[in-house]
Parts: sequence; C-alpha cells; structure tokens
Amino acid sequence: MITRRKLLYSSAALTGAGLFAPLWAGSVLAQEVRGASSDDVESFRQLSMFLTERQTLDATLSLRILAQCTQNDPQFPDKIKALWSNLGQQQLHSVSQLSGSPLYRDPVVKDTVQKIVSAWYLGATPAPRFPGVPRTTRGW
Repeated sequence: MITRRKLLYSSAALTGAGLFAPLWAGSVLAQEVRGASSDDVESFRQLSMFLTERQTLDATLSLRILAQCTQNDPQFPDKIKALWSNLGQQQLHSVSQLSGSPLYRDPVVKDTVQKIVSAWYLGATPAPRFPGVPRTTRGW
C-alpha cells in the first residue's frame, strides 16, 4: 500500500535526481568531446548561431551535437575552427553572404556547414558510411 509518506519521499527523490541529471549529463558529454577545449565548444556554438541565424542556442544541445559530429568525424573541431576563422577573415556577416561566396564552393566547408545546419534543424548528423548501417545517427 502506498502511503502519503512513501509518496512524498519518492517525489523528493525524483525531484532531486532531476535536478542533478543535467549536471551529470553535461560532464559525460564534455568527456565525449575528446580534445575539444571550451574554446572549441564556444566556437561551435557561435558558428551554429551564425549558420542558423539565431540569437541563442541551447548550450547542452550544442555540446551534444558537437560530441556526435566529433564522434563521426574526429577532424570536426579543426574544421569548425578553420571555418569560423575564414568567415572572420572574409568579413562575412550573414549566411546569404556565405552561400554566395567562393568560400562555400570548397567541399570541406560546404560539408561542415551542412552537417551543422542539418544537426540543428533535422536532429541528425551524417554517419560514416558502413554497409548495412543507416545513413544518419540520432540520439540527442
């Protein structure tokens, strides 16, 4: 039989677990992004805001997307740094300027941009091609 006391204890325990779960998940995700410094995470978030034309993006979701993209492509943090640097050097201030620039003709740049945008809008990142494995990876 469920008593009020048991119900209150259970509710308190679940509430406490819910409060600490984001902290634990964030530390696990941070460990997944091997070799990515806090600068990489912030660069990815800033680049994502530029590409999606948003003022803010969820930091935890940003970390998850970066972790998934880095898992699929270990060179991804270097690619986002190079892209972010090139955007600044060419003084591109909007996505429409990027899509019309010679920079976007580079297949690596175009692929990196498409991975980021599809992750934010579709909730999926392209997975490496393996026979019998679905083309996209979901999971955040």
